[in-house]
Amino acid sequence: MRDPKRIKRILDLIEKLWTQAPDQRLGQLLMNYGGFTTKDNWNIEDDDTETMLKLGLEAISAQKHYQKTGEICCTECKKPFKKISKYAFQPDCEHLNKDMILSVG
Repeated sequence: MRDPKRIKRILDLIEKLWTQAPDQRLGQLLMNYGGFTTKDNWNIEDDDTETMLKLGLEAISAQKHYQKTGEICCTECKKPFKKISKYAFQPDCEHLNKDMILSVG
C-alpha cells in the first residue's frame, strides 16, 4: 500500500511551487516542474513526482537568486553551481543530481 502521507507532502510542494510561479496554469506547472510530459504520465511514481517538484522549487529559487546576483547556488548548502555556458549552470553538491543542467536564459 502506498503511504497516504505522500498526498499532503506532494500537495504542499505544489502549493509552494505554484506560489513561486503564479502565472502558470496547473498543467503548465506539472509539465515544467513535475516531470510530466504529454505522454506516459500514467506510469510516473509519486516519489518521482515529489523529487521533480523539489527540483522545480530549487530551480525557481536559483533563477530568482541569479536575477539578483548573477550566480546560482544550492539553496540547501549554498554551494555555487558551475557555469557551463552563458545561461547554463550545473550543480556541484551532494544535494542535487550532478547531471541536472539549469538554464536561466
